[in-house]
Amino acid sequence: MKRFRLGALALLTAGLAIPLAAPAGASGGTFFPYSQPGTPASPSYTGISCVIDFSSVPDYSTVTSVTSATCGVTVVFSVPMIKFSVPDTWLVWGSGPNVESSTPAVLYSWTGVDSVTMTYYKAGRPLSPAGRRTVGVEVMQNWSAFSGSASTEDFTATFTGAGGGTDGVVSRTVSSELQPITDPSHSALLFGARTKTIPKVASLTITGSNNSDIGVYSGADNSFAVAQIRV
Repeated sequence: MKRFRLGALALLTAGLAIPLAAPAGASGGTFFPYSQPGTPASPSYTGISCVIDFSSVPDYSTVTSVTSATCGVTVVFSVPMIKFSVPDTWLVWGSGPNVESSTPAVLYSWTGVDSVTMTYYKAGRPLSPAGRRTVGVEVMQNWSAFSGSASTEDFTATFTGAGGGTDGVVSRTVSSELQPITDPSHSALLFGARTKTIPKVASLTITGSNNSDIGVYSGADNSFAVAQIRV
């Protein structure tokens, strides 16, 4: 099969692997975004969450949910996702300290889909919501590697409680460059957070908009991929 048409990404708002200040609209002292995943020596976000491993799913497979018995959680997607692997079928991802791995398995929202909601359920109990204190994903935009120019895209992550209220919102602008990547900060970025609110986070919605690459090459749009799904 042919390699998927994707290019490199830069996320210009990388910060420290510690909680950031709560964004506008979040209750003070209850919502703590993370900009980087941390390291084994300084785990922070990764030390208080569990990653769902879907690397065994064959590339190009359609995925509607992923489950981890270790995490005790099933994540259900609002739209079918397509599984790829870096670098074999998805060209690039990023490097530390912005991401956990430069060669992750990823799930792509497919062309024309600019918003995906991930809802958390107890593993083996599809009707039982699994509210979580800490959730997140790494995100990279889809863009044409043949556009001949860099592109930017805005992303918003909305963390929603079981009652339907918004626990917090994180918004960042994603930028990309043609291969080879010359700036190590050009990388997928973490959209993760910890909350002290009641009820806990029941779902996470990632939305992409304003992709400057739209129209430059057929197929470039606001779609995106996610990796390192943590709960």
